[in-house]
Amino acid sequence: MVTEGGRIVVVVFAASEDPVASRSYDEAERLRDPSDVQNLTAREQRRLFEARGWTVAASARYKLTTRLEDFLARSDGIDHDGVRGSFAPRSTHTGWESNARLVQDDIVFDSPITGWAFQRCAT
Repeated sequence: MVTEGGRIVVVVFAASEDPVASRSYDEAERLRDPSDVQNLTAREQRRLFEARGWTVAASARYKLTTRLEDFLARSDGIDHDGVRGSFAPRSTHTGWESNARLVQDDIVFDSPITGWAFQRCAT
């Protein structure tokens, strides 16, 4: 039986608000996972749920630091070298705001994560 109301918790990558950085990340992500289409910004995520009657009960943002090789090991992407190239640390802008850097010969990067708790009241 389906009833009105309830709560849902979503923890998800949040794309950059900068459209160039967001597009750069999406391109790298498709190299890693060809089924990926587009990551949403936190603003777009919120609007997606609110348009369907959910309200935000709580939210939090944080950065998830990951070793690139661990990230690639969890994927079946067809172009891991292309992904490595897109994450290459640069002295200024890394394309999609990943803060990619070398740590003991490993590329390490940060992913912006948003956690949401949405609720919908029964009518």
